[in-house]
Amino acid sequence: MNKRFTALTGLTLLLFGCTSAPAPSTPRASGSGLSAQATLSSTAIIDTRIRHQTFRGWGTSLAWWANVVGGWSSTSRDGIMDALYSPAGLNFTVARYNLGADAPDNVCRGQMRPGGNVQSLSTAPGVYDWARDANQRWVLKAAQARGANLLEAFVNSAPSYMLTNRCTAGATSPGYNNLRTDQYNAYGDYVATVLKRFRDVEGVKFTTVAPLNEPDSGYWFSTGKQEGMNVTRAEQPKIIGAVAAALGRQGVTTPLSAMDTTDIDLTNTEFLSYPDTTRSLIRQINSHAYKGSLRSVLRNTAQRYGKGLWMSEYGCCDVGNTPENQLSTALRLAGTIQKDLTDLQAEAWVYWQAVEHADGSAGANHTWGLIKANLVSGETFGRTKAYFGMGQFSKFIRPGAQILPISRTNTVAALNTTNQLVVVAINDAGSATPVTLDLSGFTSTGGTARLYRTSGTENLAQLASVTVSNRSLALTLAPSSITTVVIDSASAAAPSTALSSGKSYKILNKNSWKALEVYGESAADGAAVSQYNDSGSHNQRWIISDLGNGSFRLTNKNSGKALDVAGGSTAGGAGVIQYASNGGLNQQWQIQPSGQGYYKLINRGSQKALDVNAGSLNNTDPATNTARIIQWDSNDGDNQQWLIVRAD
Repeated sequence: MNKRFTALTGLTLLLFGCTSAPAPSTPRASGSGLSAQATLSSTAIIDTRIRHQTFRGWGTSLAWWANVVGGWSSTSRDGIMDALYSPAGLNFTVARYNLGADAPDNVCRGQMRPGGNVQSLSTAPGVYDWARDANQRWVLKAAQARGANLLEAFVNSAPSYMLTNRCTAGATSPGYNNLRTDQYNAYGDYVATVLKRFRDVEGVKFTTVAPLNEPDSGYWFSTGKQEGMNVTRAEQPKIIGAVAAALGRQGVTTPLSAMDTTDIDLTNTEFLSYPDTTRSLIRQINSHAYKGSLRSVLRNTAQRYGKGLWMSEYGCCDVGNTPENQLSTALRLAGTIQKDLTDLQAEAWVYWQAVEHADGSAGANHTWGLIKANLVSGETFGRTKAYFGMGQFSKFIRPGAQILPISRTNTVAALNTTNQLVVVAINDAGSATPVTLDLSGFTSTGGTARLYRTSGTENLAQLASVTVSNRSLALTLAPSSITTVVIDSASAAAPSTALSSGKSYKILNKNSWKALEVYGESAADGAAVSQYNDSGSHNQRWIISDLGNGSFRLTNKNSGKALDVAGGSTAGGAGVIQYASNGGLNQQWQIQPSGQGYYKLINRGSQKALDVNAGSLNNTDPATNTARIIQWDSNDGDNQQWLIVRAD
């Protein structure tokens, strides 16, 4: 049976008869994906018909650097805060404040990393000392003074006196719960009391609060060097419920966010494992981006349940401190941001420790962090290559921007609230790459574009402006570089569901975020249609032609053959192939908007929907017959919905 993800919602279909001759099916071609002979499009089209998420902001967690930097001299600490939060710096607007765990009975204080002993504002059951954690509180307010308006409180570990072993690094054995079960309600009261104090006395109203951090990763054990608290999946709902109840008792309306797991895939699994009552308490899904790849699946879950979605932690990478490694880190960071904005469709993007310890010693971490600083002695700091890679995004894509689909991979397009268009293009190849930016979807644009680039020899360098001619812009992306294009005036029509007859589109499955293609780039009649990673090849481009009868023909740009249901079958599970255009009803498709910019493709002959078999998330595998494209009864599953984006 073809597995399904969502229930029927009563979608009305247009009914037509079937009179065409069937098209026979043939076996798949060998090989898959992009061949050496494949033609790649050098055009990047921004599809202004569609709006993805409204972006809310960039930022960093304050653990654990703020525990040190907040105590520096005014000149030094202001220098770092300006580098992160001022318009002249990275222009961050998000700060994640760590509710510290270091109470007087913490037995692991001596082993922690620089800054890792963050003072708990509660020193014993029911006892609070509001003078504690002064350094981090200074940084939080300095960020707020510079315009940060998304302030999230989060917890790495409960205060040490609530823990089974009084060690803020974790339990005695990895994976064991460390928060005592008799302390759940007390823990909730602690979180609520701190948030109420900040709101009423400190003048800080937190936007969200995250009571768990990487609870199911198994990282946290008593010999570690940083705060952490494992919580098994069975216990997580109990703690979330206890915190929610305490917030309610104390009149604190700050919404809950969860689960802050280290893995995108695990975030989705954990959220769906919770009972309905727990899911209803969570306003915002937080995920870290260190592991996992199923960004579209988590995005769909958040949308289905009506939750906000943040990429709340990512840091990169332990690869060394040579110029080549620094550039590699910046490119990897940029690639993660690109996927998180376009595939995950995160509403906010938050770096882990923007400031990381690096004192020149052999064991110091030189590449994690956007700024390297001596957190042990002295007040010296400097920017890394990743800092400038971050700035290619954060300085230009601003809160309120709408993320737009763009046909080129490794690229982000955003329309700021001022109608300023920003495009960030990554070239991780070792040679220059030409790209033509197609702006034909805009009703008008400015005449010039500003360019900024980070490469092996450049750090957010402003280049010579280039001319926008006939709503088109020709660029050459330097080897191993990140380029930001800024067009200060770009007017786009309101979002629409219109498709242009005779134009080429790429078609991405909502569930897998993979592109519809002809398997093996075959030009033969009967070749199977499959899904594969978006590559930019003509084999993944489909020319959509209006037939004038409420339906469309989809012609593969590489082969010139039509999208077809094999044999003209009306059966669920029948394979979808390509075949020479013959006017048959099995080559005619009704394209129906299904919301949020997606479409369903209904075959006119069978009245069944274009479907990724079994909701597969994989590339086509002929050995297991997974990820083949079939037709199936329309049911509104994510694997039956498609994003149709102008391609060339």
